[in-house]
Amino acid sequence: MTEPLSALGGQDSPVDKPIPAGHRPHTLRADNGSVNPLSVMTFGGDWTPTAKLVVSARYGYFFNNVQDRCKAGGTRYSYGNTVNASTVDLAGNPFPASAFNTSGFANIPSNLATLFDAYKRKSFNSDVSYFCTPAVRIRSRPGLLPAAGK
Repeated sequence: MTEPLSALGGQDSPVDKPIPAGHRPHTLRADNGSVNPLSVMTFGGDWTPTAKLVVSARYGYFFNNVQDRCKAGGTRYSYGNTVNASTVDLAGNPFPASAFNTSGFANIPSNLATLFDAYKRKSFNSDVSYFCTPAVRIRSRPGLLPAAGK
């Protein structure tokens, strides 16, 4: 049995894959997804008041906010081990037949949702540079280096 889902299917919603026998189709949410707004802005400028002086400034802004939409609601029962007729609870009583399931079974998909994960950063950087000519000029001529040991 296969069941078509929308493009927003998540990790717990198999898209175009066979659904195992005994799986509850109403737990696969076709509207499951996320929103990911992102804003990145940068600008800067350089000013040259004299021939040897440069003033630079840079500003940056970053904003990101990841949120999940339409996660399954309710209490999630996830089986870490197989529960069958030979399994007993803490008091030594057997589990009812309605609780029998294999390891890894969950009654609904993961309902762990990310809400309002806003991340905002601003940055500012400025510097001043002055270019000067050294008082002593150094000239180098490649190939005229003294030999080692002489």
